[in-house]
Amino acid sequence: MTHYTPSGKVDTVRAIGAFLVAAAVVVVLSFAYNAINSWMPFIYLSALICLGYGIGVGILTRMVMSFGKFRNKTLGLAVAVALGLLAVYTAWMAYLAHVSSDMGHSFTYYLSWLAYGLEFKETFAFIGEINSVGLWTIGSGGSVSGIFLGVVWAIEAIIILGVAPFMVFSTTLPPFSESQDKFFDEVTLNNNFQSLLSGVEATSGLKDNALTYLKSIELSNGYPYSRVSVFTLPRDSEAYISVNRIRVDEKNNEVSVPVVEHLRISGMDAREVLDAYKGDKDKIGALLT
Repeated sequence: MTHYTPSGKVDTVRAIGAFLVAAAVVVVLSFAYNAINSWMPFIYLSALICLGYGIGVGILTRMVMSFGKFRNKTLGLAVAVALGLLAVYTAWMAYLAHVSSDMGHSFTYYLSWLAYGLEFKETFAFIGEINSVGLWTIGSGGSVSGIFLGVVWAIEAIIILGVAPFMVFSTTLPPFSESQDKFFDEVTLNNNFQSLLSGVEATSGLKDNALTYLKSIELSNGYPYSRVSVFTLPRDSEAYISVNRIRVDEKNNEVSVPVVEHLRISGMDAREVLDAYKGDKDKIGALLT
């Protein structure tokens, strides 16, 4: 195999522990999410907060995958869905606790609703009552209720539930050393290289001799250019290298397009590249593993 292929394994003990911690964090975040929304007077900002919560669940999922040493994206998607469902449920319980009593701002009272909410018949009846009358308005209009309110609730749930799986699905699993039972250290070279359009040509050159090929590419000072990352571990005979083409879109935001992804090279070739070029290590990833 010329490129990295995940083994499909997971560190079960670490994964379960990380998931339980993430679940506890979701419980707290849902309380904070409802507290902010109950105070927020602008529905448009509430939509951004909802998106932010979905992203937060996605970040938690990635942390679980990193700490749990996931080499299986399908299981990562399952974690994302589970945390997303928990986020939707606990956010609803925080909301129902808030509107049901003056004690709604109490965290302890909210926790009691996490169990009470499992009485689905009573819970859905309460939600139905809220939907029929509505508890908030838009501008100077009347209360938002009925089908429109139901659509708003559905969109909110889709955002909270859907962002995390999308973040996992769009992520490429980083190389993992089965022999050392850890992720390879990722070092992104500080030098920007000539923009590469042909992945086949780049793969061939890097495979023959990574350092020689990189030296043959003129350094680039503007857009577009190529960014190179090396994945290596001490005492490991294998390493990996990736190349991404960096350009800017019409809004002047950087866009990264993979040209070569996790190409297998020798550990010696990787060390030669890192000796020749300075780079920055992914410190956040190192902390999580």
